[in-house]
Amino acid sequence: MPITASVGSLHYPKNAEPGQFDYWYLETNQNAIFNNFVSGGLMAVVGRDTTNNKALLMKLNAYAGRPQIQWQVNQFNDTVGEPTDGIYRGVFYQSPNLYAYGTFATTGTYSNRSVVFPTNNFTVPPSGVGGTLIKNYYPYLTSTFDTTSICSMAPYNSAFVWTLYRDYNRLIYRISDYSNFNVVGPLTYVSTSTPGGAYVPQGISKYSNDDAVVCLNLGGNGKPGGGANLIRRVNKTFVNATYDYYPTIWQRQYNGVGSVIYDQILQSDNLYFVSSASNRGDIGALDSSGTSLWSRETSNVFLTGIAYYSSYIYVSGYLTTNGNLYIAKYDLSGVMQWNTELSGATFTDSKIKVDGTGIYVVGSVGTYGFALKVPSDGSIPLGNTFELKGNTYTYSTSAITDTTGGTFTTPTTTDTSLALFGNNNFRVDSAPSNYVNTVINLDA
Repeated sequence: MPITASVGSLHYPKNAEPGQFDYWYLETNQNAIFNNFVSGGLMAVVGRDTTNNKALLMKLNAYAGRPQIQWQVNQFNDTVGEPTDGIYRGVFYQSPNLYAYGTFATTGTYSNRSVVFPTNNFTVPPSGVGGTLIKNYYPYLTSTFDTTSICSMAPYNSAFVWTLYRDYNRLIYRISDYSNFNVVGPLTYVSTSTPGGAYVPQGISKYSNDDAVVCLNLGGNGKPGGGANLIRRVNKTFVNATYDYYPTIWQRQYNGVGSVIYDQILQSDNLYFVSSASNRGDIGALDSSGTSLWSRETSNVFLTGIAYYSSYIYVSGYLTTNGNLYIAKYDLSGVMQWNTELSGATFTDSKIKVDGTGIYVVGSVGTYGFALKVPSDGSIPLGNTFELKGNTYTYSTSAITDTTGGTFTTPTTTDTSLALFGNNNFRVDSAPSNYVNTVINLDA
């Protein structure tokens, strides 16, 4: 039988036998968006609770005999006296802290405020903000044009992190010290044509020598159109100039018919990414010097997540024809090994992680957040259906095929920097009373 609690429902494969209870499907009962997660036995999921538009941080014990949503934190900024929308775009773990990042958007003077929320409560739910402070990036236009939003972060040691954020129509990348919460280097920016209030995925990752690779989307969000993308390797050592900046080592554009890059990983300093347009999902690969390795295209699939495990690439997304969740496995030469689907609802954006225990996919389905665990070898668990909240979800082999994908070209976009105007540090809100931090203990 399904297991249901006030905020989440869980089901194992129907007619599962001993050994089949390792796999499951879990869905929230409240309206939620799941954007990203840290994988492992203690999963931290981030997004938004859309019942109240608060930023959401949720802890899921994925390895328990009965997987549990153990606690969630709903949080938003209320400094202007009105409730504000919040959303976390990503999360990373650097012992002993979790760091959730995203945007708190107000209805007052400030339309967006980037936020970093550190908490050392990975296994125990936070009881309140306490000594944990919200950290914001200053805008680089005017204070009344405060539209910064953190898009992606890539830590490379216990103190420093590459940060990619947006300030109105500028995409900015730089190095920050997240242990002391200040900025340790200059900024470099690229202009985007997307309106300031629109969210478009942007990504940053770290090479083994601490250089960064940024995957920037400079046009539309891929639904249903697309826009120009820019893949750029950035030197970790900045150049001294009138306005210092991080120099570009090489840059490429992926020509996937208006595709937007939705997720990326670095493995052995090779870049692998998923890119999607309205009815097409691509996987691309570049080596550390920017040379094309391969690309693959799947029609009627929208890819939004990518992961690496044990010499294979795994991707997730959804079918544009029927909304089925889609999962596929590739070798490092771009040859598809298998692909599967989960039907029964309309799935949208998802992220994927893989380890020795299986494949974990987290994302949004209809108006709810979901988490799924299935075998990493592509096999279908006995009793391939999950029954939850009156719906039947069927996990099966997919008939989707792929073909050769797009090509790479070298664009001419140049490095650009800005005057710092004396605001080269994090803005720290030291008054916890300015923030509402609601903790719910639960066991789904």
